Amino acid sequence: AEQIRHWTITRGKLIVVPQANKPALQNRTRRMPSLPRDRSDLNRNFPKTDGETSRCTLSTALWALVCSHRPDWLLDLHEGSDFTQINKESVGSSIIAAKSTEAKKKAYRMLEALNDTIEEPEKKFILKSPPANGSLARAAADSLQIKSMILETTMKDQPLSLRARQHRIMVHRFLTDLRMVSGNVDVLVNAGNRSNVIYVALYDAGGVGHKGPTELEKDLGELVDVVVRRVGSPEIRSGALKQFDVLIIPGGSGSKQARALGTDGCR
Repeated sequence: AEQIRHWTITRGKLIVVPQANKPALQNRTRRMPSLPRDRSDLNRNFPKTDGETSRCTLSTALWALVCSHRPDWLLDLHEGSDFTQINKESVGSSIIAAKSTEAKKKAYRMLEALNDTIEEPEKKFILKSPPANGSLARAAADSLQIKSMILETTMKDQPLSLRARQHRIMVHRFLTDLRMVSGNVDVLVNAGNRSNVIYVALYDAGGVGHKGPTELEKDLGELVDVVVRRVGSPEIRSGALKQFDVLIIPGGSGSKQARALGTDGCR
């Protein structure tokens, strides 16, 4: 979402909340710290179909934002722990659409664009419906009749750059169909803000050591006027490095990194 918010919008209005659950992100957990377990899952704290209201300060604020703008569409970017086609206990690698014919049509368009980039059948995204009761997407659909979807990537055994790109591909297809966006899917930074900012591309894909990107990102995040974006082989091959001042490739296996990048990426 932080990357998407810098895309050039050609018509309409796009509202982006880059980090909806900052406390959990900072704690590197799904659940919000310092709250009882029954209220610590942000995406179960929104108004339910039985009339129950928002159940924590953060969900109340986000719900107020949605109510004040009442958008035509709501896309909630999420992540599951595992591939839903392999592990039915997880919703990773799916689009969860509200009970709306129009929402499901848009979901199939996004699935088509994304699944063209995934080779392994069991890792392809599928359509699910409806969103869980208590989720933001379900509340928006049931209470406000907003066409809503949850876009779920999968954390398991996949670099962050790949998961972020999958979100971008889905959102880009969606906005393109609405004729709202120009530019390609690999626009990662604000091109209009170059002064006094150092843009760093951090490679985190094939051949990289497990903890390297995370530790580097943490250290770089403490620097003023440094913006870090994770990149993988697809971004590098598409020419996205032109947006950056610095490329960092953490330690690991040089030969595996070269194989992952391919000849075009290495050049």
